[in-house]
Amino acid sequence: MKKLFLLASLLLVFSFGLSACGSSSDSAKEESKEESTSTTNESEDLTEDETTMEEETDSGIIDSEDYATSWSDDWKGLQTKISSVSVFKVDSAKLAEDGEDGEGLIVVNYELNNNSEIDFNTYPDQGVLVADGKQIDASMINSDDLGGELMQGVSKDGAVVYILPTLNDVSDIKDIRLTWSASYETDNYEEDSFKDYDARITLK
Repeated sequence: MKKLFLLASLLLVFSFGLSACGSSSDSAKEESKEESTSTTNESEDLTEDETTMEEETDSGIIDSEDYATSWSDDWKGLQTKISSVSVFKVDSAKLAEDGEDGEGLIVVNYELNNNSEIDFNTYPDQGVLVADGKQIDASMINSDDLGGELMQGVSKDGAVVYILPTLNDVSDIKDIRLTWSASYETDNYEEDSFKDYDARITLK
């Protein structure tokens, strides 16, 4: 993704784990040491949780949900897989700083693999999303460079971003529909050299 700072900071927001530490004391004060260690660990956990929450707020991400998917298609050796979908509730003011207008993001992760002897043209980053009663074009400027020619033997993966104009809660997005096209050149006009994809995915 090329532009949205929200997504650029996403890995940082969710990369924090909890850690524990101990302390030493004489055996006569073992019980006191355990209580002290427990208090210290709880304090550290709270500090790290607060840090994560602060970074999440700073990034503009209010809430998020990730879904693994199993959708895949093989068209004459052009293998297309949607590996995951993420839904984000975001601070509209933060999004506006990037020149975008909206309250949510849906990020679709694609894996493309051309196992054929044909050079394909495929355009998932120019597709359309239907979600929560809204029809939304892909944000090409914020998506990875997935569209265009995929020559034989080449693999590509990346994310396509859709900006939701309104979103009350990430749980409101229960299923999505994605459409895009692919094609290849041929001298045989009777050959089926064009495909319209229509992927319907339940998020769970």
